[in-house]
This record gives sequence, structure tokens and C-alpha cells, in this order.
Amino acid sequence: MTAGATAEDYAASAARTRIGDGETVVLMLHGLGGDRQQPLGLLPVVPAGLTVIAPDQRAHGGSPVIGEAEDFRVSQLADDAAALLRSEGVADRPLIVVGISMGAAVALQLLERGDHDIRGALLIRPAFGRTPWPEHLRIFREVAALLRSQGPDGVETVVSTPEYRRISEVSEAGATSVREQFTKPEAERRVVRLENVPANVSIIGDTPWTPPTPVTVVGAAGDPVHPLEIARLWHAHLHGSALIELPSRDEHPAQYQEASIDITYRSLVEWSH
Repeated sequence: MTAGATAEDYAASAARTRIGDGETVVLMLHGLGGDRQQPLGLLPVVPAGLTVIAPDQRAHGGSPVIGEAEDFRVSQLADDAAALLRSEGVADRPLIVVGISMGAAVALQLLERGDHDIRGALLIRPAFGRTPWPEHLRIFREVAALLRSQGPDGVETVVSTPEYRRISEVSEAGATSVREQFTKPEAERRVVRLENVPANVSIIGDTPWTPPTPVTVVGAAGDPVHPLEIARLWHAHLHGSALIELPSRDEHPAQYQEASIDITYRSLVEWSH
């Protein structure tokens, strides 16, 4: 499904995981090139009283919906999320949003719109700042072009690019994530996501905004695709937000994962009461 894929089309066929039957809903949104297992990995145990909904966003995971270039604006992805909440019959219930990278930008958009009763927002490793195609995301332009011209074999070329070397010198986890873009499900057919998602901008203007609900921004040291300075920028823009800086995924993987799970669980418990 490509042209004319509306938010309602997406919601009608979205692959999602739904856990629990509590009053408060937790919407968990993955990052670019990922799927719903990414945020679900942060919640091995679901706190009582919650309903967790984790979808594959359009052109990701098990979603059959792709769309056109304009469908990968954060505003459209937020429309998709809102349509999904309606289709699940939970749009009017208390909501907590958890987003990773691209998912964090979608979660922030939902919070800024004010259309839902959002009780808290956990924004993990944001990547979009004030300008489209920032330097730390330009590797995706290279990956997209190589998928168009060489298909999965393009991975052999991307590793020789300056953009890839810049990442691999800092983070093997980041470099692995880049290489994996070539073997993601339907990577060639879905290349439009890599060509357009990194053009999004999440922070506009210099005046801080005070969210109406608790917000926690999470960044990690040594992450060249999700620089810590972007998390700090979001924290500065979101007046009154909390900022948590995690250890490097490469240098301290166990501590990074343990802290990520702990932050997620504690945030959901606090915001659902």
C-alpha cells in the first residue's frame, strides 16, 4: 500500500502489540528503521493498571502501509498514532507517551498538540533539532542512495564513506545500526523513510515551552547518531523537564540497558498514579 495511505489506512492495518487492560494507556514508539520490539525491550515487566500499545510505524516492521515522501513528516506520523489510538478505542483515556529517536519526535508532537490527556512523556535519545538533515543524520542519505542504486550490496560501499567512518570511530553500536539498515525487512521498498524522516525539525524558535505534564528527556554519552547535545537542547526547550544522561552503549552496555529499563518502569509507575 503506497499512494494515498492515510492515517486511517495505517491504523486499520497497523501491526501492534497490546498488553494489559488498565485504564492508563502507554503508547510506545520506536525509532527510524526499528520496530515495536525496540521500545518493548525497555519494559520487560508491565506495571499494574496500564495498557501498553506498541505499534510498528508506517513503513516499519509488520506495517503494510508506506505512503509518499510527505507521509514521513512528524506531523503525519503523529496523525497515524492518533488514528491508532482511536481505532483501539483508547483515545479518551489517560495517556503516557514513550518514544525513542524518531518515536520521541512523534511523542513530542502529540504532547504539543494537546489533543490527548497525556500524563507524562518519556523522550529517549532524540535526534531532530533545529535544522533538517543535521550532520549526525546525513549517513541516512548515503544509505538511502545506496539502497536505490545497489540494494543490500550497498553495505559494502557505505563502510568506506566519511559519514560511516565518523560514526564507527566513536560507536560500534551506531555503526552496526547503520549496516543493519541494508538488511531490514523490505529495506529497498521502504527506502522513502530514510530519505525523508531525517529532514524533520523538532525544536523551533528560541523561547522555551512549558509542557502541561511531566517530561523526561533521556540522552546517552558517545552516541554519534543521537548526540547528547540534542537531548540537552530538548531539555532546555522543554522548560521544567528532567534530563537523564545515560552511560555509553558501547563502553557500558549492561549499565546502559539496566538504566534504560529502570527509568522506563519508574516513570510509568509515577505518572500512572
